[in-house]
Amino acid sequence: MEGTAAVADKDQRVRGYCAYDWGKSAFETSVTTAIFPAWFAYLFAEANGISTKLLGSEWTADAMYSAAVMIGALLVAICAPSLGVIADRRMIKIWWLKILTWLGAVSCVLLALSPYLGVSLGWIWALIMFMTANVGLNGAGVFYNALLPHMGDESEMDAISNKAFAAGYLGGGLLLVVHLALVMGLPGQGWVIPFAMATSGIWWLGFAQMTFRLVPEPHIENEMEPMGLIDSTKMALSEVKATLADIKSFRTLFFYMLAYFCFIDGINSVTALAGVFGIVVLGLTTVGLILTILIIQFVAAPAAIGFTKLAEKWGTKSALQFSLVCWCFVIVGALSFAPLELENHEEYDIQYTWDATNGTYEVV
Repeated sequence: MEGTAAVADKDQRVRGYCAYDWGKSAFETSVTTAIFPAWFAYLFAEANGISTKLLGSEWTADAMYSAAVMIGALLVAICAPSLGVIADRRMIKIWWLKILTWLGAVSCVLLALSPYLGVSLGWIWALIMFMTANVGLNGAGVFYNALLPHMGDESEMDAISNKAFAAGYLGGGLLLVVHLALVMGLPGQGWVIPFAMATSGIWWLGFAQMTFRLVPEPHIENEMEPMGLIDSTKMALSEVKATLADIKSFRTLFFYMLAYFCFIDGINSVTALAGVFGIVVLGLTTVGLILTILIIQFVAAPAAIGFTKLAEKWGTKSALQFSLVCWCFVIVGALSFAPLELENHEEYDIQYTWDATNGTYEVV
């Protein structure tokens, strides 16, 4: 009976762990990739036209979008080492996961206010909320990933991780189906896109509650005494500095971290910018982009489970190398696509019409 209870407890933890991926993927799928890039381009164009001048340079909508992604990731990268050291010393992984999830999800919900704040302010609000949501997402990811080793035995890590990925693809895909139905079924309704933004944040925050309820805070031996924010930050920075100073003793770890930085930055760059690439470079419509993302989501879900079988047969390292080679071929292939030429003016998501009276273009 005791063994059965332990298995049930572990299964519950894993379900809670996977629930977070199911929830947060709504932001990554509906907001970051499928809907927000085109919507932000519209808000930006409505206020500024093709570009606006900032810091002495001309900025387009896609450049602004890319900068927001970069700044959000950079903020997390700067803070992550210190937060990681503190999390290793104190039982606060779930606490930080909650804080950053609330930050990200609420910012996502607040994106819905953008069109109601006026033309000149709406796009700025959208950019700030999107950047803040990304900080919450990436910051929460630090602590979410730190929970994985506590979900099961070392031999189960591949299976649990891939199960969470599969849950994420399915969760994000299911909500995107709803958003697609709204976009196609209610064209021209101004509330549809804000509704998609708000429901993505609610979906993320709602399913995260399962994680907070089912996943316990991992135990830490000899937990550090509570410290103030300044003192704990100083301690964390000193440990990071000491580790870097003794990097020769951790050559394997150093090369692993360097490789992982390039690996994860490449993947995150593609996932973050694929949507705006599809809209701006390839000329996909919003509906076309959503359909493309849906296909990817529902193909990737079983593929994530299949990767577990591949790792069991070939070993994790060989399976990862194989998947990365395939991924690189796909990315290079995507770059070779020629932009789609739409036949009619009305087919474009963002349309400029010349106003002869005022001598300007209007976004319609």
